[in-house]
Amino acid sequence: MKNRFVGVVKGFFGWFSGFFGGTFTEVGRSVKHIKSSPLQSSVSLAIMLARIAAMVMFVFSYVVFVLDNGYVDQIHVIGQGLVQWSQAFTFGTLSYYFDGFAFVAWTVVLGLSFFAIHIVYIIKESGIKRVLMTLLMLMVLAALVLYLLFVWGALGSLQTPVVGFESLWQNITSQGLQGFALPIYLGVVVFTLFAASVLAVKSTLRNQMKQWLSSVISVYLGLPLLLWFTQNLLALAAMIVFLVLVGGILYLLFSVLVSRLGDPGAKESTELEKGSNDDAMRGGRGGQSGQVGRGGHAGGDKAAVSEVYAPQSGQRVVEVEAGARLWKIKSATGDYIQSETGGGATCEVCAAAEFDKGKVVIMQAGEQISMIPWKQKK
Repeated sequence: MKNRFVGVVKGFFGWFSGFFGGTFTEVGRSVKHIKSSPLQSSVSLAIMLARIAAMVMFVFSYVVFVLDNGYVDQIHVIGQGLVQWSQAFTFGTLSYYFDGFAFVAWTVVLGLSFFAIHIVYIIKESGIKRVLMTLLMLMVLAALVLYLLFVWGALGSLQTPVVGFESLWQNITSQGLQGFALPIYLGVVVFTLFAASVLAVKSTLRNQMKQWLSSVISVYLGLPLLLWFTQNLLALAAMIVFLVLVGGILYLLFSVLVSRLGDPGAKESTELEKGSNDDAMRGGRGGQSGQVGRGGHAGGDKAAVSEVYAPQSGQRVVEVEAGARLWKIKSATGDYIQSETGGGATCEVCAAAEFDKGKVVIMQAGEQISMIPWKQKK
């Protein structure tokens, strides 16, 4: 994930450096060939000049952001606590980039360049291609005139594209056409531009059309995104640090929880510390409370079997009533030790495996029982 993010960032800045360097390289190439191919070189030069204007506006907007204490304000917000990282994000001076004469200027230049490319196409091509491109250009002109008429009718003046489309929508809705007019208008415009671009790309004007498309993407998407990114570096860093800290804390808590739930040794040691009066921790074994054992016989009295713990050795010591007989009993649910008093009352003492492994020590009349026979079935 980290390598992928680093790769995206490197790729983005690689495009940015290539964009700047390639722009000035293309300007020099266009100037060099303007005598041999004046139309194509002039179009390329106009496209590159629009790029340069956008880059100048990019630098200007960033400098204004820095001088206007943009980073200082972000530091102040983040200094109040990392949890405030979302409030540190800002659109900064993007309004300087999108509003004003410069934006309108390069938009007009790119628009004229688009028409120039396709006019050259109409001049160079013949037959059905020329007719088709002519019709497409007439449709583009009609859409542009319609746009200008609606905007002029709504505001009485020309505006930036965003404000213009809002005005276009308001003017259309005032005519009661909001259900289908604007989608149809935009659909026709997009289809027309796409068809005209495809025809130009497949002709000798391929390089100019690719330059125009890359310029449109760079000027209206790439540079604004880069401007926003550079103006929010501190906010992005605060966001990453906050998410890493929160993720690390959650990971540690989850790890501790899993280790506690999944460690049987810790659970067993906790059970051993609860003392001899916790019958539930003995798994129901032992007859202090007169419970019924495995064999279904009633347990003896409190003197029949009593248990104490020996924390120093981790063993369980069971004291059996003097005179009681001890047997190992086979059972489908697990073999166990049984005590049998003279009156015939039986009581389960412990699991046979616990006795054999030394986990349970059985005492009777002050002596440790080391051997217990198996009870034979009658």
